[in-house]
Amino acid sequence: MQLNRVMYVHILAESPCKLFEKYETTVTEGEALSLPAYYDLSESVWASVTEFTWYRNRTQELPSSEEERVHHHGPVLFFLPLLINDSDQYYTYWRKAADTCHIFVTEVIVVKAQPFDHSVLFNEISESADNIAIPCPDPVIKLCQDGKENLAWYKVLN
Repeated sequence: MQLNRVMYVHILAESPCKLFEKYETTVTEGEALSLPAYYDLSESVWASVTEFTWYRNRTQELPSSEEERVHHHGPVLFFLPLLINDSDQYYTYWRKAADTCHIFVTEVIVVKAQPFDHSVLFNEISESADNIAIPCPDPVIKLCQDGKENLAWYKVLN
């Protein structure tokens, strides 16, 4: 999964909601995706949130039921599995109080599994003679630091 940040912060005039940076992520069809609403906040920040609401393209509210292929658990949206037509913008509204709201937007771009699309890979890594240093990409740095999650690394064979 590749993640790009599109920078903008905007306060919506018609509501008490503050719109944060938009992210873009490119993923492969058929894979599962765990999409956090916002990559730069710690659990201590979102733990005080009283309500999470997810929308597809700001109009279709997404369920929290695990029976659904696309569902959320609080600040994380799950796609089990991804389909090509899941490409869209996904919004999450975080409410801490009646007058406090944050909106986070992620554009999900789903590409076909075959032929392999190199846009889903992180930056290329230069090889040394004996060891290859593989830096942990920013969007998953917390997973790398915790050591509690599994990451798959693929070598591109041209």
